[in-house]
Amino acid sequence: MMTLADASIGLDELTDKLGARPQGPTPQEGTALIDQWIGPLQEVESTQPIAATLIQLKGLLDQADPQAQQQTLQTLSEQISELGLKMGVEGEIPSLLEALSAVLRQSGELSKADSAA
Repeated sequence: MMTLADASIGLDELTDKLGARPQGPTPQEGTALIDQWIGPLQEVESTQPIAATLIQLKGLLDQADPQAQQQTLQTLSEQISELGLKMGVEGEIPSLLEALSAVLRQSGELSKADSAA
């Protein structure tokens, strides 16, 4: 089981990796990141919906369906933001979740702009 310290470090690293390039990670990098998080997220009842959305996103990464990817990123962003709100304002994790949510939201918006071009 992931400790609070592990989660804090992992969320910070994940946010950095996702925000490092405007176009986001490659499908292979995305799959590796998703695989890293699915197990720990499936262990906790409150994060199981996020794990399910990640599994859905993983299935979309190799497909040429940017609209479906964008929608799934938006759903994931909303789920993560809601989880952060449920945790309250104390501690580091809620702010890390909000930062991750913002990066995912931005990635979804970039995907939407790419598909419109």
